[in-house]
Amino acid sequence: MSISTSTNHSSEAAPQSVPNVGPQSTPTSSDVAQLLHFDRAYMARGLFLRRQLITLDVKDGELRFVVFQKGRVVRWGMVALDGGGENQEVTASRLKSLVKELGLGGRWVVSLPLRAALVRQLAVPKIKGRYLGQVIAAEVAEGIPFPVEQVDLAWAAEKAQKGHRVVAIAVSKGTMDRTAAPLKAAGLKLAAMYPRATALAYVAGIPDAVIVDMGATSAGVVLVEKGVPRLVHEVDLAGVREGEAGALISQAVEQVATQSQDPENSENSFRPVLVTGNSGAKGITREEVERRLDSKALALNPSLKFPGHFPVAAYATNLGLFFAYQARPRPLRRTSPGPGTMASVNVLPERYRARSLPVFPAGVFLSIALFAYAAVGFQDNLGAALARSDALASRLVGLERQDRTQRLERLTTEADKKRATATEELANKAEARLSQMSQYIKSVMADIDLIYSEAASLSVQITGLSLGADGYSVSGTALSEDYIITYAGRLRRAQAFQDVAISSIQSGAKARPGPDMESTAPGTGSATFQLKALIYQPVQPSNK
Repeated sequence: MSISTSTNHSSEAAPQSVPNVGPQSTPTSSDVAQLLHFDRAYMARGLFLRRQLITLDVKDGELRFVVFQKGRVVRWGMVALDGGGENQEVTASRLKSLVKELGLGGRWVVSLPLRAALVRQLAVPKIKGRYLGQVIAAEVAEGIPFPVEQVDLAWAAEKAQKGHRVVAIAVSKGTMDRTAAPLKAAGLKLAAMYPRATALAYVAGIPDAVIVDMGATSAGVVLVEKGVPRLVHEVDLAGVREGEAGALISQAVEQVATQSQDPENSENSFRPVLVTGNSGAKGITREEVERRLDSKALALNPSLKFPGHFPVAAYATNLGLFFAYQARPRPLRRTSPGPGTMASVNVLPERYRARSLPVFPAGVFLSIALFAYAAVGFQDNLGAALARSDALASRLVGLERQDRTQRLERLTTEADKKRATATEELANKAEARLSQMSQYIKSVMADIDLIYSEAASLSVQITGLSLGADGYSVSGTALSEDYIITYAGRLRRAQAFQDVAISSIQSGAKARPGPDMESTAPGTGSATFQLKALIYQPVQPSNK
């Protein structure tokens, strides 16, 4: 395995290389000593706190990586894999050695082979979001030659006037496993994976173009429309001479470019052509493409900071992977979708993605750790800091428990006060009611005493007495009618009653209405009577 690497310490820094080693050996620490020196220089400047993003592209048995920090190219290199990278175990072993020896750490964004992905652009009617994935899967299933259960499907959707505009990418699970399994076995923290055609579309920087990606044994021709690869064609260059390679590439470009022409517009010219990849392979350069197509070929000009000696065309796919990752959909903020109008589609399945620490729990944990560290005076004794943190946590639990107890006591006191107030009000009402009842009883007893005392003074016998709503009903007997009339007059003069009226008088077998007249001299004989003594203001006990 041969390795060539470069690290950017400043924009004028010269590339640093690791000497070639044997095909069955791995780089040693002495081979990368100078490279590690630059890593220590970055760490001394505080750059070790910045997260690295590493893009990885494997093509034609070559592994190319580029390291980014804060959107700037800082390191890059190429590794020739033994056996063309077909043996997954060997590839995983070489990657693991490379990561360890070169100190590559961070998030990895990798490419998928050119023709391994099937890209579909769909127009989906306006439907609810929870059904969108099912509709897209059904649409894609109609256009692939194998069951949808055997593919990893990823998609991105944007709202259109009449529904959604969707870009869906299907990759067979077998191809995905052959590509991603060695990377995961090497210990890489995979963050995203994009088809090589998608990466080339993003690095082009323009929404419509034809891209020629040169390799040692093959060349890819990609038609990009509105930032999305619409047509992918691969030209096999194995065993082809330089003169013949140029003709094949030019023919493929013309065929692909024709797909983008409007048949109703004869003045519509070919899309711009860009040449990327291994410039000079099989004699195919940008100048050669211009000569054969008789058209101007554009040079890559990515909006990215990189050293002047960085070979942009050779690492075009790596740069495109970086741009695609930057254009990924993010839930917390809107991002520009890059050169096209669609956000990038990350095809890496969940089973291969690195598990990151959740942001919010990590922030809470870090805050507690920093607080505990500050409380012990920034000491280096981690055990003491953890003990202090545990003590603070226990204290916090105790304070919360004490606060709950005090709140409960306050609530209990307030409830007791309310109950006491209600009881006091009820007692006052009961006392007032008892007083009212007492007065009522005294008044009734006085009236009864008057009725009986006056009757006794005239030898009138009371045989019946009842209290009604408006007064007393009295019945009795007397020696004569005159006694009854005198009795009624005395009750009236006592002014205890509003009025006293004789209802009936009966002497012997004959009864007559009483004249309600008082006699000065009682007569003789026996008589019965009934009278009504009306009270002034009836006082009745209530239920309240």
